[in-house]
Amino acid sequence: RVGDVLRVVNGKKGFRAMSTQWDTSLEVLAYFKKNDGAVQPTEDLWRPPVARQFEVFLERRQAEKWGLFWVTERSQANGERVVDAVIGGAAQRWNTTQSSGLTMIRKGDHLVSVNGHTQVGKMKKELARLQVLLVFARP
Repeated sequence: RVGDVLRVVNGKKGFRAMSTQWDTSLEVLAYFKKNDGAVQPTEDLWRPPVARQFEVFLERRQAEKWGLFWVTERSQANGERVVDAVIGGAAQRWNTTQSSGLTMIRKGDHLVSVNGHTQVGKMKKELARLQVLLVFARP
């Protein structure tokens, strides 16, 4: 409502941290300071429209990195992999070959599976290979 002030998003305070949560989360729990001064959560978790999924096939050389950097606090907290940056490696090569931005790997994309595996431990093992089929979701 008009006059409400956003205070916390997914446990994060401060403009930058809240913006990152808002832009990269599949679910958002926000707390607002109401006009009467009370701080209250949103009535329900906010969920962005259904994420669009897309596949990426990457191949790298023996000592080459994938070139994917993850949002650190998300990766450490629950294993969720959200792209923070694409710099160099096989991922950047992939991006330069895509004529449409729809299949380019971008900041905020969520890694859903690696070679068909969705469990964090198995995805990590698969990322040690030289070829991977990645599925990303873009909120």
